[in-house]
Amino acid sequence: MNKISSFFAIAFFISAGVNAAETVDTHQQAAMAHEMMDNSNAPAHQKMVQAHQAQAHNSQTTKTVAPSFSQMDEHEKAMVVHESMNNGHASSHQQQAEKHRQQIPTQG
Repeated sequence: MNKISSFFAIAFFISAGVNAAETVDTHQQAAMAHEMMDNSNAPAHQKMVQAHQAQAHNSQTTKTVAPSFSQMDEHEKAMVVHESMNNGHASSHQQQAEKHRQQIPTQG
């Protein structure tokens, strides 16, 4: 992906997780992400869109409301930032995100 589409993909995932978590479920978000790709007309993306749409319609809705970014604690924010980097899939970012994830207090 070029820099602009990478920026839009990151912005989409952040805004989807922060602003629309209570209205759009995970499969719908994934389907939209595949539809927004530069090569969204590729058969692989089209199959993924169809699979996510089918799962969205067939699954029992157990929506969880994600907290807004401003409501997250410092470790949750750091985890989101590491995973949202252009190279967020890199081992070092994944390791840092996991360390922050372990430090998030569990709610019971």
